[in-house]
Amino acid sequence: MKKFAVLLMFTLFCTGFAHAQAVRVDVPLLTSGPNVPVSGQPLPETLWLSNATANLCVHVAPPAVNTLANCIATPITTYTDSTAGTPCLAATPLVQLPGNTCTASTGALANLGFWYAGGTVDYFVTTAYGTYGPYTVSAGVGGGAGTRK
Repeated sequence: MKKFAVLLMFTLFCTGFAHAQAVRVDVPLLTSGPNVPVSGQPLPETLWLSNATANLCVHVAPPAVNTLANCIATPITTYTDSTAGTPCLAATPLVQLPGNTCTASTGALANLGFWYAGGTVDYFVTTAYGTYGPYTVSAGVGGGAGTRK
């Protein structure tokens, strides 16, 4: 009986602290711009896409291609921090570090950063130069950095 009580207390203690954890994705936003002539050959100019907005959505697996309209219709839930305790609205899915405030913009540093439940998701980025995407990002449940594919 004593062993049963210890086992029961251990089980209740462990499950009481088993909370969902969100994973973090941070992607610096770069895109090619017009060709810049240099000695030899022209090189594409890289533009930082500061203050861009992002739509984060459920992943569409190939051969199908995700569209911006579908992405807007199927947003994922993002969170203010790793505890996954406070969700962000679909209109403000990003969280810039340091901080835990939901925002719609990539900010001056052009960082697409967000907390989510993990797995594979798609995103579109809208800037003054146009809308880009879909891009796919994947992060495992429980931690890790995102990778853009």
